[in-house]
Amino acid sequence: MAFGSAGGWAHGHKSNSQFFYYGAIQSMVEELDQYHLRIDAGVPGALDNLKAFQIEKRKEAEAILEHGYRAEKWATSSNVDKTTGNEQLIQSRRER
Repeated sequence: MAFGSAGGWAHGHKSNSQFFYYGAIQSMVEELDQYHLRIDAGVPGALDNLKAFQIEKRKEAEAILEHGYRAEKWATSSNVDKTTGNEQLIQSRRER
């Protein structure tokens, strides 16, 4: 589901807040309602279709989380590299 992480400074400089787009939420709810309507109507295979839909969405969520973990790891290591690099520059200047 589409979301943004930028939403103003009200949540702090390093906010972990996620702001979901209303349209994305609404379309997901409507799609889920269709699965439930088919189940209630007794359409053959409707429950299996709902389960497949849920599995697909879980996989999408897992992929998003995995990407987030990788991005966080990259950002953290990047900051460590910058800090180490800056310390080395300062030390080399002091030695001059």
